[in-house]
Amino acid sequence: MALTGYADEPSSDDGNMEMSEVEGIKLNASNLEEHNKHIMGEKIQECHNLGKDPVIDADSETQTKVGAGLLFGLSGLLLGGPIIGLLAGAGATYVASNDEGPAGDAARATGEFAVTTGSKVGEAAREANEEHGVLDKIKKAFSHGWGKVQELDKDGKMGEKARETVHGAKQKTVEFEQKHHVMENLL
Repeated sequence: MALTGYADEPSSDDGNMEMSEVEGIKLNASNLEEHNKHIMGEKIQECHNLGKDPVIDADSETQTKVGAGLLFGLSGLLLGGPIIGLLAGAGATYVASNDEGPAGDAARATGEFAVTTGSKVGEAAREANEEHGVLDKIKKAFSHGWGKVQELDKDGKMGEKARETVHGAKQKTVEFEQKHHVMENLL
């Protein structure tokens, strides 16, 4: 059965089945495949070059890769902790940079989403700050709070207590690790 779908048409087993003759050119499976690759290659190249400045395009690609890394890294940090966050961010950046398949496309799309969303949020924050003076209010609140902390800690005992608490937590963590070998079990 030939590629036309008719059972009574002759075919050959060598893979070069003659399909038709168009304007004196014989089309067979290998010629058709080569033709399609050539046409698709031109169309893809046209889409990639359509009105893009190479400098802006390179900057956009870098932002997309960084956006993918940040989004996946922050998600990993929130869901699994700092190690998972680091691995997820580095992995997403690598996939967005090097993978041309569906995983790379998904990572790049996620990076573009992160960049677009981040710029919109930044723009909205800038507008809110200009309209309501949010940054000045935050600065005043922190300086007022820091003044209260310094006022309460005139004797310097709060800083000493904080150091003792951190030192005690560190010792407890080391003791727990020595007893249960958590890091050895993870690795």
